[in-house]
Amino acid sequence: MSSKVVVIIFSGLIFICSSAFGQYGNLTFRSDVSGPGLWMDGSQLTIMPGISFNIDIYCNHTGGTNNRLTWSSPFNFTKTGTVGDVVWGDTSLFPTTQLRSFFDMYQTTYAESWNGNLPDLFNFTGVANNVGYPNNLGEIKVFSFQLYITGFCYELGTFCIEQGDAIDNMYDWLFDDPMPTFSKKCWPVKVPPCDPPIMDNCPVQITAGMGEPATFQFQGHDPAGDPIKYRLLSGPGAIDSISGLWSCTFTTSDSGQVFPLDILVTDPCFTYPCLDQNRCQTQIAVRGLCGDINFSGTVNILDITQMINCLYKGGVCPNPMAPFDVDGNGLNNISDITYLINFLYKGGPTPTCAQWP
Repeated sequence: MSSKVVVIIFSGLIFICSSAFGQYGNLTFRSDVSGPGLWMDGSQLTIMPGISFNIDIYCNHTGGTNNRLTWSSPFNFTKTGTVGDVVWGDTSLFPTTQLRSFFDMYQTTYAESWNGNLPDLFNFTGVANNVGYPNNLGEIKVFSFQLYITGFCYELGTFCIEQGDAIDNMYDWLFDDPMPTFSKKCWPVKVPPCDPPIMDNCPVQITAGMGEPATFQFQGHDPAGDPIKYRLLSGPGAIDSISGLWSCTFTTSDSGQVFPLDILVTDPCFTYPCLDQNRCQTQIAVRGLCGDINFSGTVNILDITQMINCLYKGGVCPNPMAPFDVDGNGLNNISDITYLINFLYKGGPTPTCAQWP
């Protein structure tokens, strides 16, 4: 039996019983926001993109003599302007423990769209048998929606919550009479006006060896003297958020490859990669074995074969060409083939590729 059918059946039974033995009080709702992702723009509480916050729904049941036994509350979340998508927290934690405790017979949650590309809709449905929502408890928190808004730089617009109208009408707005309503509430979304920190060093390229730890010390500062943190936006490895030390160990399969690396320095106010000054976009060039033309992780006759094919038969050449220059003279020619043959089969000197990136 569907949740809507359960709610409708019990609503009818409850209406009969309440008419005979008492009545329900009035439900009123209030919405608010809380959490670290908020700031005051003058007297206006404003949402900061990129940092988590909560939408808190409070309820007050006053008057009447009976506990409320049915509840179905679809909430619709919308946006205006250039506000980005939403990343939601754990939906099982949205209804509070106290709200769930009222509905001992049946309860479920339901969502529509729910991909962060607003509008999204969330519903909680509950039916009580022996418990119910008592009257005169005072105002209590019934929902806490944890989320953050994606996007960077100068987002402008609003984020809103309102009484929802589900596509699946099994999850309509439904309560014991008198039926409550929920007023739409919106908050502005905006980046606070503050000076971003500055990335002091950003190399054009970082060279890493194959099979050995690679590190680079990124450095930044904040003009206002605020504490800074570092964040890896994309690329291999990891960065210490406090010191700015990036590290990674590359394997044989990474030999000869180039990986983009994107590092951000932030402060408590400015957390967005809006400007080049607080961001480093560089690349990691992984140096393999000198003479390993086919980047297999070893130097052997197959590398000599590829050298010959590259130079004289129109075959595939290594990219980059650095491992080809085994004699270290800066040229790629027959002398490199001779050098590698001597190394592999005649006890010649070890390849020395001076031009590795």
